[in-house]
Amino acid sequence: MKVFSANDNPFGGSIPDTLGHWKSLIEIDCGGYNLSGIIPQSIYNLSLLTYFSLPENQLIGTLPLVTMLPYLVYLQLWGNQLTGPLPRWISNCSKLQHLEVTANYFSGKLTIDFAKLKDIYQISLGVNTFGFGETDDMKFIDTLINCSRLDVLLLDDCKFQGALPTSIGNLSDQLSFLHLGRNHFSGNLPSSIGPIPDAIGNLSSLTKLWLNSNKLEWHIPSLLGNCHNLSMLYLDHNEFSGPIPKQLHQIPALTIALNLSQNNLISLTNPIVLLVSKELFCYLFGYRDSTRIYHNLFGSLPIEVGELKMLSSLDLSHNNLSGNIPSSLGGCTSLVFLNLRGNLFQGMVPSSLSSMRGVSTLDLSHNNLSGKIPQFLEQLTLLEYVDLSFNDFEGEVPVIGVFANESAFSVLGNRRFCGGLPELELPKCRETHDKHKKRFPLFVILILVTSTLFTILCFVYVWCKKRKSQPSQLSRNEQFMKVSYAQLLKATNGFSQANLIGEGGFGSVYKGVLDDTTVAVKVVHQQNRVLTFKAIT
Repeated sequence: MKVFSANDNPFGGSIPDTLGHWKSLIEIDCGGYNLSGIIPQSIYNLSLLTYFSLPENQLIGTLPLVTMLPYLVYLQLWGNQLTGPLPRWISNCSKLQHLEVTANYFSGKLTIDFAKLKDIYQISLGVNTFGFGETDDMKFIDTLINCSRLDVLLLDDCKFQGALPTSIGNLSDQLSFLHLGRNHFSGNLPSSIGPIPDAIGNLSSLTKLWLNSNKLEWHIPSLLGNCHNLSMLYLDHNEFSGPIPKQLHQIPALTIALNLSQNNLISLTNPIVLLVSKELFCYLFGYRDSTRIYHNLFGSLPIEVGELKMLSSLDLSHNNLSGNIPSSLGGCTSLVFLNLRGNLFQGMVPSSLSSMRGVSTLDLSHNNLSGKIPQFLEQLTLLEYVDLSFNDFEGEVPVIGVFANESAFSVLGNRRFCGGLPELELPKCRETHDKHKKRFPLFVILILVTSTLFTILCFVYVWCKKRKSQPSQLSRNEQFMKVSYAQLLKATNGFSQANLIGEGGFGSVYKGVLDDTTVAVKVVHQQNRVLTFKAIT
């Protein structure tokens, strides 16, 4: 048998010593096997073994001081409970390419001579204890200089202390991921990390640099801008001070993560403008801890922040930012986390923030914001927590959406709130009819104005239609003949009884002939006699 593989097998148990008797084995792959106990000594005598992987188990004990694994290429023991030092025999595995022992309980100084491992490309030693505050704790870095294929170096949370060795800037030009976070490094960041020497183009392939959670101080080197392939930069939780170097904007690949929070950085004119072209998971600033709060950012939040369309997290808490929250912030439609706590923002919350439909945490507390709670906050279905406390908001606290759960929001410190959930013990809002009473006059005015306009329009319409349908006075006059009394007298034979057609209470009607046309002539019996006639057709 050449390969023994049992990945993700839930049965567990210990590794049988007989496994080491299969001299032809070249591969052991038992990751996540729930194995316990020690690694049998016999396995270290499998001289043909090239692939040795036992990650994510519960193995204990130490690694032997002597072994015979000359062809070992891949050693992966991360996520166990192994103790003791990393043995020096690893230096003799000249074909080793991958060394990963992260998250164990290894301790002691690193005495491996990495200079003998010419082909190694990944070294992951994090979450162990290799630092003791002594000057030679990181001397092993010098032996890495000749590892020209080194791509990943993870030394996070190894308890290293003191200054970073300057030789770290002479590592492989193939190095893409350097993780030195969560140690106790102090002092200045070596200048060798930033500049790229003309001769060797040092660190030209670096894509990930993690130096977070140390005690690094002074300024962030502006020459970091020369690491053109850098896509992730974590410098948070340090003692950096001074301005953010403009050269960070010159890193074209910096599009995944930038964390500068928890430092003593001061503001540029518009620091976020440097990142407008980026689409970052971005933490720029923030407070250092609960007792030391640094107020370094001043001025208004630039409108350019809205151009960070892919920004998922923005923490600008505990600064001195002032003015209105720019409506352009609503352009950050990918935001999940927004923290503007502890600034001097004023005015109303812009309605444009309703565009951030994916936001789950929104903290606007400890500002000078005013107005009513925006209605759109009730409608953000993914909003899990909103903090509006200690502002100058007013009006009724909603009871739907995120406001339906008392533990999902805070409105403390706003003295003019009313209503809301009973648990808030806020004063009752004015009765509903009072609100209607305020709106009633306007409502009535609108109805009256509308009705009046409608009536006028109807009247004008009817009048125009009637006028159009009736002939003018001039037309009516043109329809009647003008005759004299003598003509009428002659036409009716002197109003003779023979021509009398009819007689009524107001007058008599006589038949007559005018110009060969038979007409009717009515004689009105009034003091002022008026004669009219009508042609009989």
